[in-house]
Amino acid sequence: MTIRFYSWPQSSGSGVHWALEELGLDYEYVRLNRTKGEHRSAEYLAINPNGKVPALVDGEECYFESLSILLHLAERYGAMKGLWPAAGKQRAEALGWTTWSTTELMPFMLQYIYHGLDAPMSFDPPDRSKAAAEYSLAIPHCISTCSRSASVIASSSWALFRSPTFRSQQRSASASLRACH
Repeated sequence: MTIRFYSWPQSSGSGVHWALEELGLDYEYVRLNRTKGEHRSAEYLAINPNGKVPALVDGEECYFESLSILLHLAERYGAMKGLWPAAGKQRAEALGWTTWSTTELMPFMLQYIYHGLDAPMSFDPPDRSKAAAEYSLAIPHCISTCSRSASVIASSSWALFRSPTFRSQQRSASASLRACH
């Protein structure tokens, strides 16, 4: 086994973990203990100088940041398994949507979860409803963009996005977004 994947549950490593499973790759999952500071050890900082998760070692190559890891896995393993377009217009679309999901959708969703829901995560009780209302204003745009992306992805030949696991997750995410709005 030449792939080692470093992460912990409920982190930005979840997407990488999912990709590794969809690709059917043999890998070692190294669950770092955040409370013990294992992500700040000299050994781990040699792999990921930011001291965050996820990170991946593939042979002699080290990758950090979820988007970097996902693109590496797609390029190295996805194309040969028919899960990532090798070249041309479809590859351009796949790169665009993969980047969009990481730079636009994920930050919005995290901010909404942390600050937009009427929950005690970040705001004092008197400020929660105001924060939830402000983030709720952005939901229609996010849903509209997600709907457009779903139709583009559904019409593509990227097998990863047509897998039963992905379709199930996509339906759950769409239902959750609609329920929150």
